Amino acid sequence: MRSVAVLCALLIPACSSASPKAPPEPVDISGSWAGTSVASCAPFQTKPGRCRAENQIDFLILQDGSNIRGSYSCAYGNMTCLDGNESGQIVAATFFRSDSVTLRVQMPDGSSCLFSGTFDDAKVGGTYKCIEGGGIAENGNWHVKRPF
Repeated sequence: MRSVAVLCALLIPACSSASPKAPPEPVDISGSWAGTSVASCAPFQTKPGRCRAENQIDFLILQDGSNIRGSYSCAYGNMTCLDGNESGQIVAATFFRSDSVTLRVQMPDGSSCLFSGTFDDAKVGGTYKCIEGGGIAENGNWHVKRPF
């Protein structure tokens, strides 16, 4: 019984002295990114007539640690940009891991789009969801890369 008490006394300080892990540093995503977005065809998730709507998209991202700001632009692919929004501002970013982030882009008409993806040094791919009037106006996939 006494040996159990001694063992507990030895183990408890070792467990409590362990320092908590610091969150990993976010990957540097600053710079220019260019690519495409493609709307899904899911009912009630994309406006009628925008099934497989493809647009050319660009991001200019300015990063200071986990603080991100920047701009977004959209151009005709096989359809015009959703609701004619050809530009927007990155107003928020949330890192889920050091390399996974969601960018919130505020559009001129008051709608916003959330672009979620996993970044590496040269490319990112993921999903997006555009919200207007409290509902989903469009969702789909996006892929961009650094134009070296």
